[in-house]
Amino acid sequence: MQQQPNKDLLIEAASDLEKTHEGRPDGVPDNIDWSSEPRINAGNDPGGFEAVNAWGQIYEDAAGNPAENTRVKLRNIQTYVFSKKEGEWNLVQSSPTVEGAAYKLDFANDTNQPADIRTEPDGSLSIKVTPGFNFHFWPTGGRGTIDPNDVGGVYTTVDAKLILDDPNKPDDRAQAKYLMGMGSDYWKDATAGWDNFKTNYDAVVGRFRYVDSEWDSFGATSFTEEAIEEDPRLVEGLPSSQVSEGDTVGDSGSPTHQPDQSEPTGLVASLNFEDIPGGIAADSSPIKNNPATLIGEIATTKGAKGNAIALNGKGQYAEIANTSDINLGVHNQRTISLWFKVNNASVDSRKQVIYEEGAGTRGLNVYVHDDQLRVGGWNEPTGESGWEGTWLSTDNISSNQWHHIALVLDGSDNLGSKAITGYLDGETFGYGEGSQLWERPGAIGLGSINGGTKFHDGSEPGNGHGLAGAIDEVKIFNDALTAGQIQSLAA
Repeated sequence: MQQQPNKDLLIEAASDLEKTHEGRPDGVPDNIDWSSEPRINAGNDPGGFEAVNAWGQIYEDAAGNPAENTRVKLRNIQTYVFSKKEGEWNLVQSSPTVEGAAYKLDFANDTNQPADIRTEPDGSLSIKVTPGFNFHFWPTGGRGTIDPNDVGGVYTTVDAKLILDDPNKPDDRAQAKYLMGMGSDYWKDATAGWDNFKTNYDAVVGRFRYVDSEWDSFGATSFTEEAIEEDPRLVEGLPSSQVSEGDTVGDSGSPTHQPDQSEPTGLVASLNFEDIPGGIAADSSPIKNNPATLIGEIATTKGAKGNAIALNGKGQYAEIANTSDINLGVHNQRTISLWFKVNNASVDSRKQVIYEEGAGTRGLNVYVHDDQLRVGGWNEPTGESGWEGTWLSTDNISSNQWHHIALVLDGSDNLGSKAITGYLDGETFGYGEGSQLWERPGAIGLGSINGGTKFHDGSEPGNGHGLAGAIDEVKIFNDALTAGQIQSLAA
């Protein structure tokens, strides 16, 4: 779990307090003091209240929103509170998704109704603003608790981007005029109900900015840039955006990834299947130590790049032997990159395993089941990280078509909120909690289970669950590749 805010985004949110909104939120009257610009209310003074809650608002532009086939996708809402005593930030709320409702544009009488909320294949939520209403949202899982005498700052943040409401209809995202702003409220305590602002009041209403088709971070701080100058501890030691070569920075200061031409490091296995003499696929990585043995009478076929191995789903697979490079030992970073084609993605009688390492207690895997592509990881022992498992999924796959899949693990010996990420055809489709992996004997399988694995719906010992399709260009890295590097591999 990310325990500290991003320095660049925090500074940007503080700077935004000195600017007007990018557009005018529809239906917000002039007598509401945040109708045209952000403002600090309680700031860093909770007034004895003992809880805090992040929130956000999505409005259509008062000048109009011509887009009819566009939704706003949301993920990863967080609240950080700066301790004056400790001189550091503490994460008090973190939720991969949000909850909320459609509220009257001016919040009159707290009138609200259920919103047009849709769960996306990666588990995140998207919304479509209801005419005459805004979408007001907050984290799932309850409010964060605070020491009311030790608040030196509050920072809330969420990620958002535009997606299509119906992929089969015209893409009008470029015409969309959705405005979003973040803020925070102090509450009497963690469970107090709303009582016409007797039990809560806001710390800040942040700046409204337009949402576009790339992931962007939206935030609000309870202090200005001047406060940072007065107390540099607010930003000292915080991580920056870490923009790597080949990336650009979007309007929010967060990286917008472009293909990264820098050479990935940590390559420990590279199988291209151009030649398979004697049923052995050579390892062309720098260490050349991890070839694959082909099980069954496997032939090559035309691949995504050159040749690939063709698999019938009935006992044909490739095996990489146990090795300290991949599964014998502790690994906190791992990237699995490969191309695959599945003959029939709709098969629901078995999982079609593309890659797996480890077994039922610890491991990683990639598989297709019932029109869903899933990447997963787990490390169950409570004496280690106690990671019960995370499986990210997407339905954006087609039968008989080559796709590039990448699983990136960047963990530690404790569970973290963004340790595992899935990429399909160079684009992120989800991320979730995870940790490093301790030693996990049970050889590596390509195209089938090889000694046991764990699926999203339970463990599976032995072999089976074969892929009917093809696999090409398998690369295994002991490094967490950047999004830009993944895009280069998927190009």
